[in-house]
Amino acid sequence: PGQQPPMPGQQPPMPNMPPHQAPPPTGMPPQKKQRVEAPVPSILPEVDFIKQNPGALTIKVVIPLDEKRAQWKFNGQVLEVILPGVADKVSALKEKLKPMLNEMPPQKMRLRVSNGGAFLKDQQSFASLNLKSGTIIDLGVKERGRRKR
Repeated sequence: PGQQPPMPGQQPPMPNMPPHQAPPPTGMPPQKKQRVEAPVPSILPEVDFIKQNPGALTIKVVIPLDEKRAQWKFNGQVLEVILPGVADKVSALKEKLKPMLNEMPPQKMRLRVSNGGAFLKDQQSFASLNLKSGTIIDLGVKERGRRKR
């Protein structure tokens, strides 16, 4: 049985050469990196946090600059609000902000810990969130059913 002539565009097989193989593996494949979760800051129980942080609580609230909301004095200012203590609820902060923002309804206020932190719910206390004096909070407007653009 003789070899057939190569098809057009193919090279004839080289004599005494094994068919093409992948090079032999040299050791083990590189280890996969372990996924490292960012360390979750431990949150103290509310009672312990209250004990460690007695006295008044000063919160800085960053008001956005929004000309469409001039009726609520959205001039890009920072308001400082003093609450009796860390046991106070977020709703108490909203009530203190209301007269400072030209009677903005508290149910329209959306508060969030600055730098992408948690949104604050009315029934949470500052102690349950472990928020101390000097905490910076961003104010936004709760909008419902926005039209798609």
